[in-house]
Amino acid sequence: MRDAPGWAEVLDLLEADARDELSAEAADWHPPADLGPLPPELIDRARAVLALQRARAADLAGRRSSVAAELAAVRAVPTDERASVYLDTSG
Repeated sequence: MRDAPGWAEVLDLLEADARDELSAEAADWHPPADLGPLPPELIDRARAVLALQRARAADLAGRRSSVAAELAAVRAVPTDERASVYLDTSG
């Protein structure tokens, strides 16, 4: 039986997730209940992982806004099938 993951393994997993290197199954990840306090020697690493997660979240928020704007533009195109419709995709 494998031991529960320690802080180093948890930080590895969180970093890989923030770098989008994990598969979709990682979305169901929950922190181990018996992890204990963060060891002092891993504080800088944990801060770096947190900064990476924040940067990734900001990037995803920007992408989400961009997609929302594109969807709004597509929804603005008339759907009357009898009329000719030209969609300017260059600007």
